[in-house]
Amino acid sequence: MNVELKNIGSGAIREVRVEGSLFLCWACLWFGIPLFLQKLHKLGAIMVALWVVIMGSLITLGDDNIIMILCTFIYIGFGIYLGINSPKIAIKNYLQNGWEFNEPDSDVSKAVKLRLGI
Repeated sequence: MNVELKNIGSGAIREVRVEGSLFLCWACLWFGIPLFLQKLHKLGAIMVALWVVIMGSLITLGDDNIIMILCTFIYIGFGIYLGINSPKIAIKNYLQNGWEFNEPDSDVSKAVKLRLGI
């Protein structure tokens, strides 16, 4: 399900996916690039920081250290969580930054509002 959001200032319209996707789940693991593209800079920075810790511990301590293993599990778990929830987080972020539903009375918009608790 997709919902259209409209920028109040510029009038630009953007279609945003509401459900998570398996592609997004795995793509978030690749440096968090989809998060940066959805204007979720803090979450993307967390993914990059975790990746740096994993690679730094791999380079300095070798591949059988507990820090790398623990951070890898956190990284994968966080990637799965973001793959499922980042569209919802992105919609909330858009609504807080000057966007609104293009058709606020449509069934899709009402369902999204109900799902997000707005």
